[in-house]
Amino acid sequence: MPAQIVVLLPGPVGGAPQALFLGVLSGIGSICALVAQPAAGAVSDRTAGSYGRRRPLIVAGAAASLAGMALVAIPLGVPPFAVGFLLVMAGSNVCTAAYQALLPDRVPRDQRGEASGYMGAMTIVGSVGSIVAALLLLEGGTASAPSADAIVRGAAAFYLIAAVTVAAGVIVTLGIREEPAGPATDATRAAGSALWPGPWRERGFRWVFTARAFVMFGFALFLTFIEYYLAQVRGTSDFVGATSQVALLALAGAVVSAVTLGVLSDRARRVPVVVVSSGLMAAAALAFTAAPSTIPLAPLGLVFGIGYGGYMSVDWALAIDALPSQGSVATDLGLWNIASAFPSAAAPLIGGAIVAFAEGASGVAFGYRSVFALAAVSLVLGSAAVLRVPEGALRPRAV
Repeated sequence: MPAQIVVLLPGPVGGAPQALFLGVLSGIGSICALVAQPAAGAVSDRTAGSYGRRRPLIVAGAAASLAGMALVAIPLGVPPFAVGFLLVMAGSNVCTAAYQALLPDRVPRDQRGEASGYMGAMTIVGSVGSIVAALLLLEGGTASAPSADAIVRGAAAFYLIAAVTVAAGVIVTLGIREEPAGPATDATRAAGSALWPGPWRERGFRWVFTARAFVMFGFALFLTFIEYYLAQVRGTSDFVGATSQVALLALAGAVVSAVTLGVLSDRARRVPVVVVSSGLMAAAALAFTAAPSTIPLAPLGLVFGIGYGGYMSVDWALAIDALPSQGSVATDLGLWNIASAFPSAAAPLIGGAIVAFAEGASGVAFGYRSVFALAAVSLVLGSAAVLRVPEGALRPRAV
């Protein structure tokens, strides 16, 4: 998206107009997630039919996402690009709301940490793998002289690969055995009729939710503006390539830490893993803020990746442990995902506003440094919040 926006809004790479547009669009897309996931989760829990509770929404959400990819892949202008992006966001979140509920449906209680580790590792592989694909396909995007034709061709190839990947993932997921869904149970109906109050009654859920919100806010700030940071603060001409180099090291650290700590968390407390992991991410973000231009940033990417992988290794397991009931798991996980969707909506908007304000005051580079400093503070607050989770709230619950 940052590279495509350079074509849609010509000007210096990472300039205030591009940063603000990226922030607004990302924020609106995250608001779609804020609405789509809880609603789709509630529908999934209450769906009855021979195809199961999860699969119908997985297919419908994937279809909407594929339609959106077709729009963003073709340079038709800002409005079609925005519409396509929102379709991708809405569709993928509907799909995710149903898919993520398959995990507690199928995973035994004593394997939640290990499952969370594998889920975190695959999430990281997908996220960072997309950045690597961008590196290979958008080689013409440079800060000094962006090649619009190269970006357009690369973006089209990128979304074609993404569409094939999504379609293949759906086909594989449809092969997972799911018991035919019968009428909604009394517990599920009760959860659906008390959608908002339900999980919030649990102190453990509230603090897990708060911790995730802070961590995801800091992570969203870091991820949204890293490319423009490298272009404006570090003066990197090949900002796509530089981002991918940092991402590759982050991937290496994240995958190893996610799987290792996920398995260990089934045998030990999950809270210390979150505290240490968030601290590592905060330290890396703070170093990005203060590091002089002569210090290589790739090792900081490795540190950030180890922290991110550690957090992702227990993120899902923490949520499942803190849910008040397994009878409305898709609904409750949809609410839990607000802790990711709302910060993801707020972070780009706030970050873009900071950069725009700094342009007229202390300069765009200072704005990006301020964004990364705010990310570090948010990650530290996430560590502090998870320490408030009652230990009893994280013991696996009986179904």
